[in-house]
Amino acid sequence: QTAWLTLTSRSGRTRIGQAAVNADGTLTATHAAVFEGGSSNFEKGGVSHPTTFENGEQLHMLYAGTKNGKQSIGLATFTDGEWISEGKVLSPNSSRWDGVSVVPNKVVPLDEGGWRLWYSGFDGGTWRIGSATSNEDGTSWSRDAAPRGYQLGTGQPGVWDDTGVRDAWVIHDESGDHIWYAGFNG
Repeated sequence: QTAWLTLTSRSGRTRIGQAAVNADGTLTATHAAVFEGGSSNFEKGGVSHPTTFENGEQLHMLYAGTKNGKQSIGLATFTDGEWISEGKVLSPNSSRWDGVSVVPNKVVPLDEGGWRLWYSGFDGGTWRIGSATSNEDGTSWSRDAAPRGYQLGTGQPGVWDDTGVRDAWVIHDESGDHIWYAGFNG
C-alpha cells in the first residue's frame, strides 16, 4: 500500500510525499517530494493534505493549495509516472462557514455513481466539516446542501469538540457513511 503525506521543509513550505505502508503499519519513505504543485496562483505557498481516489484507470489526488494563509482545494492526476496539477476545484466562500480555508479530507464513492468529498472548512475562528459531490469523472465539485451549510459542527460547550472539528476520515458501506474526526476543546 501507498501513503501520501504532507512534508514540511525547514523554511515551512509544504509539499506532498510518498511512503510505503509496511506490514506492521509503519511507514517507509519511498520518495521525497512527489508533488510540489503546479503553476496556479492558489498553490504558490505550498501543497498539503493529499487524498487520492481511483476513477477507472486514472488516479486522482485532491490537495490543499496555500496562498497568503488561505487554502483552496486543487486536483492533480497521475500521468506517465508524475502528478500533474489540473487546477483549483473548490475555493473558500467568503460569505459562508468555510470562508477562509477549505482542506480535503476523504473521497468516497457514491452508490449511484460519482463521488463525495468530505472536507474541513475554516471561517477564521472555527473549523467545521462539510461535503461536496462530483460527477462521474471527479474533476468538478459542488458543495452539498445542509441545514447550516456544513455537515458536522462543533459540540456543545464543555465537551471535547466544542471549539472545532476537522480532518474527517470516512468509510462508506451499505449502512451509510461512518465518520471519524479530530475535535478541539477550547
